[in-house]
Amino acid sequence: MWVQGPLGKEYVRQSLNLTVWGAAQEKVRGWEASGQIGVVHQNAPSIREAVEKHIADADARNLKPESIKKIRDIVERRLLDFCAKQGYRFLRQLNVDAVREFRNGLVKSYSPNSARKRLEYVRAFFRFCHQSGWIAANPAAVIKPPRADQSPTLPFDKDEMRAILLPLTPSGHKASFERPIGFVFAP
Repeated sequence: MWVQGPLGKEYVRQSLNLTVWGAAQEKVRGWEASGQIGVVHQNAPSIREAVEKHIADADARNLKPESIKKIRDIVERRLLDFCAKQGYRFLRQLNVDAVREFRNGLVKSYSPNSARKRLEYVRAFFRFCHQSGWIAANPAAVIKPPRADQSPTLPFDKDEMRAILLPLTPSGHKASFERPIGFVFAP
C-alpha cells in the first residue's frame, strides 16, 4: 500500500510496506499525530498533562516546598496561561518561536534577573519533556536569557562606616571609629 498527499508542510508519496488496510491507516494516523513523516509518537501527553507530570517528578525528587511553589508559579500558572491564550494544547506545537514569545512576556513582567531565573524553570520543564521522549528537540535550549547587568557590591567607604557606627557609640563619648571597624571586618 502507498500513501500520497500533504502532511503539514511536506508532500508525501511513498510505500508503507504494509498489506493490511487497518495497519496502514494506523501508521498514517501516527504520522498525522506526530506531525512528521515516518515518526510515530506513542502517548505524547498534552501540555497540561506534561506540566502535571513535571511537578509530580519534582515532588518525587523531594525538592523543597519553596522550589515546587516556584515551579508551579512559572510552569503551571504562567506557561499554561500563555498556551491557553495562544491556543497551544500539545507539546509539539511549542516551537522555538513560541518559547521566545513566552520569554519576551517574562522580560516585560519581571526584572532581567528575575526573568532569567524564571526562564531556567521553563528550560528545566522542556528538558524533562525531551528526556521523557515526548518532543524530538528541546525548543528552550536555544533561547538566550535576558541580559542582566549586575553592579558589584562595593565595601563601605569611611564616611558611610562612620554614619553606620555613630549610633553604636555611647552618647557624648568621642570614641575612635577605627577600633570598631577593626572588629567588624576582622576574620
